[in-house]
Amino acid sequence: MALTDIQAIAGYAGMYYQKIIREIMNGLDIANDLYLMRNVTAPRNLWGFDAAEGMRPLDYTVEDTNKGNGTFNSRKLEPEIAMKLLKIYPEELRDTFISEVLSEKAVDLPASFAAYFWAEHGKKVAAEINNNAYMGISAAGVAAFNPATVYTAGNKVRYTTSEGKEYFEATATTQAGETPISHPGKWKNINAKCLAKGLGTLIAEEITANKLTNVSSTGAITQADSLDQIDGEMWADIPELVKNAPGGVTFLMSHAKYDLRVAKLRSLKNAGGFYTEADIDRYKNEIIDSHGRGKIKPVSWLHGSGRVIWTIDKNLVMGTNQLPGANPFSRFIEGLQHTKTIMKVITCYQIQDLRYMGVNDVA
Repeated sequence: MALTDIQAIAGYAGMYYQKIIREIMNGLDIANDLYLMRNVTAPRNLWGFDAAEGMRPLDYTVEDTNKGNGTFNSRKLEPEIAMKLLKIYPEELRDTFISEVLSEKAVDLPASFAAYFWAEHGKKVAAEINNNAYMGISAAGVAAFNPATVYTAGNKVRYTTSEGKEYFEATATTQAGETPISHPGKWKNINAKCLAKGLGTLIAEEITANKLTNVSSTGAITQADSLDQIDGEMWADIPELVKNAPGGVTFLMSHAKYDLRVAKLRSLKNAGGFYTEADIDRYKNEIIDSHGRGKIKPVSWLHGSGRVIWTIDKNLVMGTNQLPGANPFSRFIEGLQHTKTIMKVITCYQIQDLRYMGVNDVA
């Protein structure tokens, strides 16, 4: 029996849902840059232990101690479910993709059709998650719109539209009663920013609470001072025990900051300084004079941020759910003229141990 276009889409999602979700995760740059936990379905404690000091000279008269072993601490990874609703109209498919690839006498749809449809949606979902992962916020923390309130630029609200609960950020000062619908020019939709609390949001909270204390005073890093600030100030601020951790320390920064630093290396070389092309090739990805203990990695999810983060392996965590049985396409509902389905993805972020990371003082 020949498959219809909708049947092909639904059948592929039902059979290959794990592949679709896996491709979304693999398409996320941030999932490749962080330690990825793939089976997070409920809040999970990330345990740490701070051992107490206790070494002393040998004393044969002492056989017991009242000193503790240390302190256990935990940080919580809290998964949040994001969704994308799809309303699929057969005519849209038949008049576009299918009409180009399906011959007049064909019985079945081409095998590539459903895979292509879901791959493109997967790419878009991955881009939305990746682009909002750093400064993302939890939807639970956004207050409902109050018609009596005057909002200023940057204020965020939850507002119910014909699409259900949506999230908006003011781009200008509003007057009382000016809603995202009545005055769209003063608001922007931030649904994708409210999928989960991002690393940048977590870092800002921990700095405010004085829990993240490894903060280097660099100011806005420029090409002229990039080596002094990153290879000098920030590297010097890292405790020696952290520098000697297995795998060393990795500096994460935007591609723009990475390019500034490389440009500084090249300017020194062009001015007749010490650096050669071989030196630039080495030091563009390594902190100078770190003896390989300091690595540099540009990441896409820090785009637009002046933040530089240093940390050790597996300290920054992303959680999701890719277990068998976690089918996000469990239902396809047929209507008179269309078919509806839903994509669901779990995301969450956390820092395992604040002692093993640091940042500069620019968000």
